[in-house]
Amino acid sequence: MNNSGMVIRCDKRYLNSLLFIQLAIVLTIAVLSAFSNVLIISIIAILFAIYFIAVWFIKTKLWKYKIDNKKIHTEKIFSDQMDLHIPLERISGFNTEEGILEALFNVRTIIISTSSSQSDQVTIKWPYVNTNIKVTEYLEECINKTKKNS
Repeated sequence: MNNSGMVIRCDKRYLNSLLFIQLAIVLTIAVLSAFSNVLIISIIAILFAIYFIAVWFIKTKLWKYKIDNKKIHTEKIFSDQMDLHIPLERISGFNTEEGILEALFNVRTIIISTSSSQSDQVTIKWPYVNTNIKVTEYLEECINKTKKNS
């Protein structure tokens, strides 16, 4: 947490565990339906498994988030293009969400909202952020510094 900022990614432990649970359920359904000669259900279950793997890949590999002393960034990694820059002075607040499985893995979703008119307001979700890296405290500290300097 220095002046260059903080880089944040989705928590891989949580996403790996979630993928394992989803694949176990879907593949169990596929195997049981194959034994009962209902091939269409097996095919649908395998398509769901492919979908879950694709979502896991996107969440673990393609996105990263960054907080520096002037802006927050949401970046798509492989395109090497910043998708969203928001100055800290535009942020009106942030909240966190945490479900049961997220609580077990000590992760939460951070929701950041901007202050502006109805048409310009932006809400950003940073999903499955590990709570051990103190993102919300760092974000609050950066916002307070920006407000004091203004």
